[in-house]
Amino acid sequence: MSGLFARYDRVRVITMPHRTDRQAAFAAQPIDPEAYVFVKAWNVRGRGLFRHAGSRSCFGTSLALMVAAGLEGRSLLLLQDDCQFLPGALDFAPSPVTDVLIGGGRWTPREGTPIPDLEGAHCLGFSRQALEVAVPFFARMLDPDVWFDPAVVGEHDPAVRPPIDGAISWLLRSHPELCPEWRQLAVQRRSASDITPAWYDRVPGLRQLADWVRA
Repeated sequence: MSGLFARYDRVRVITMPHRTDRQAAFAAQPIDPEAYVFVKAWNVRGRGLFRHAGSRSCFGTSLALMVAAGLEGRSLLLLQDDCQFLPGALDFAPSPVTDVLIGGGRWTPREGTPIPDLEGAHCLGFSRQALEVAVPFFARMLDPDVWFDPAVVGEHDPAVRPPIDGAISWLLRSHPELCPEWRQLAVQRRSASDITPAWYDRVPGLRQLADWVRA
């Protein structure tokens, strides 16, 4: 195997058991099914320090997978189940010096820092060295008594922790020794969100119609 998946020791896809629609759509991509593993997202109660319970679940699940990979000295490619790779993306090989791969999302430049605000990234890669830095950093974000430099947080409410993709921006601003690589490799496949479902995704009968419109 060559290309993107060959660069990482572990490839994990975060999902929910009931999202068989997303799992089927992900598996329909030209990817060896033995090259990745679906992982159940944590089921949390309440949003904690995050804006939404779904953001807290995704952050906690991502951190747990980073810890597991880091303990075994493995690199990690972290994907969401609604990650849709763009043409040619699977053949892409990150640079050997890349610590953190940002494989998509929206990058909004922010004054005073070369690291943009990151949103909607569903493809994130971490070298072994990056995990040694990222794991303790993200663990600190779960402590309500820890406050971060305003230059790191920017316009974000420091009392509310960002989702995992936004946390990448905080990580890279706090640790300029990490080498990021920004590439548009994947987009978010249109589907109902488990983090902030729209009102029509909560109404019986309308979710199926919304799924048909998104298709």
